Amino acid sequence: MKAILQKIYKSTKSTADYQAFSQSRRKVKAMIVTAYEQYRQQAQDNLLQDPSSFWNYVKSKNGRKGSLKIKKNGLYLNDAQCVQELAQYFHSVYSTERADLNVNAAVLSAGDNNSGARVHINKLELADVERS
Repeated sequence: MKAILQKIYKSTKSTADYQAFSQSRRKVKAMIVTAYEQYRQQAQDNLLQDPSSFWNYVKSKNGRKGSLKIKKNGLYLNDAQCVQELAQYFHSVYSTERADLNVNAAVLSAGDNNSGARVHINKLELADVERS
């Protein structure tokens, strides 16, 4: 609809046609913002049940300006708080024992499917994230 209204305005140069196009453009932009917020919130809310959606969101941000924003209790966290939230979440996934970074030993101890092979993450800091 927006494209049609834009064509009409370009051909007529009418103020009324421009107003119709402008209003349509404003509605489309608002709908995009709303849909994006819903997508982002859903990925965040379903982090535990569907971590792949979260990582798809992170990958979609790869190479773009700006940083990842996490919303907790209705408030957006700053960069340091985001790092702490991610570190706290992923801390439970990894072993706290210092790993022997021997790939063959890790694969052997993990069994046939390698699902248990883990690497030790001591503590994730904001500077580590900024360097990567």
